[in-house]
Amino acid sequence: MFDGILLGQYVSGNSFLYILNPVNKILFCFTFMVLIVCCQSIFWTVNLGFIVLLLFFSAKLPFLAVLKGMKTILFFLIITFIMHIFFTSQGQVIFQYSKIIITLEGLLNALLIFFRIFFIIMINSILTLTTQPTEIAWGFQKLLYPFKIFKFPVDEFALMLSLALRFIPVLFQELGKIIDAQKSRGAEFDSPSFIKKILSFPPILIPMFINSFFRAEEIAMAMEARCYSNSQNRTHFTKIHTGFEDLFFVIFYTFITLVYLYLYYFKSYDLSVF
Repeated sequence: MFDGILLGQYVSGNSFLYILNPVNKILFCFTFMVLIVCCQSIFWTVNLGFIVLLLFFSAKLPFLAVLKGMKTILFFLIITFIMHIFFTSQGQVIFQYSKIIITLEGLLNALLIFFRIFFIIMINSILTLTTQPTEIAWGFQKLLYPFKIFKFPVDEFALMLSLALRFIPVLFQELGKIIDAQKSRGAEFDSPSFIKKILSFPPILIPMFINSFFRAEEIAMAMEARCYSNSQNRTHFTKIHTGFEDLFFVIFYTFITLVYLYLYYFKSYDLSVF
């Protein structure tokens, strides 16, 4: 069932994105996600998404495997797209049959939401596919370091983030095993009946939660057995440095951000409808 690359899974590679500083990649993802969320134009959203896809393919990441891994998310995206089309009654009517009305505004809103969510997922995929979970946690730890002034538990937050990212693929794999086990016992998950699909969730979710609690207890016991403590400054086995590639990447996405802000907000190049 889960034969693709899962959300949060790391894929080894040797492209330029892999050698960038995690802090740099996190800042890039945050910047582009804010730009895409704030953008109200399909034209500029697609342009920003094109840059994201260009980075994705330049890093030689497996696009089709990523799409297979987020089949469920794409399903909800399509449902959201359809709901925006058929439940938006304002705007110019472009199709009408009986009580079914499709307006231009509904179609444009559906496309905008679809592209926005899809490109945000691709941005996060770039980060998680090219960065180890421990490096992502280290990056957030460095970014949140100033909050230590306000007594924010930065080290504990980084640890929780690292564990969460590390075990997302593991939980999905366990979910696949539970589904296969229930199917071998005669469970029907592909039934056309909506009621039967709803009733098929408890046999999946209950073992999933139980396994998660057992795994969390095992991790806690393992950490205690190794005398883990955040009371002192911890060292890292691998030292992460900032190189020339990071400087070039910062200039790259900063330039794109400034050009976008200038054209979209100051020049108002929103191409009317789009």
